[in-house]
Amino acid sequence: MGEIQLPPHWKLVNLGHICQKKPQNGAFIKKPEWGEGTLFVNVRDTYKSVVVNLRQVERLQASFDEVKRYSIEEGDLLFVRSSLKREGIGQCCVIEELIEPAIFDCHIIKISPIKEIAHSLYLAFYFLSESARNDLIARSKTTTMTTINQQG
Repeated sequence: MGEIQLPPHWKLVNLGHICQKKPQNGAFIKKPEWGEGTLFVNVRDTYKSVVVNLRQVERLQASFDEVKRYSIEEGDLLFVRSSLKREGIGQCCVIEELIEPAIFDCHIIKISPIKEIAHSLYLAFYFLSESARNDLIARSKTTTMTTINQQG
């Protein structure tokens, strides 16, 4: 496979250069109380569609501080950070329509692209491509679970 040719007006940069802030792990809720409260994007929600349907995710009781710290915004990319199966690593989805406050699970990494620089849905489809997924999987480490290293 040859080198990828970018359109002349595109610039190749690292993902960190097009993000608003550093990657963030999600909330670890020790004893979740399910059924009511805040929308909660779990690992299994990332596999259903490239766009998370927040009308179909579970709810749990989360504190004000947890909602503030682990909130998701429209355009955020969510990546599976740790999985029992190595091939589950790096699964990517995007938040397109935020219907109310929502948070995400500790086994997920949130990336917030700068909207004026990169289109989140385009990035999500890229990260779901075979080459990008293989690259993420190759960068992972396995102990009891396979995880992605956020440091680079």
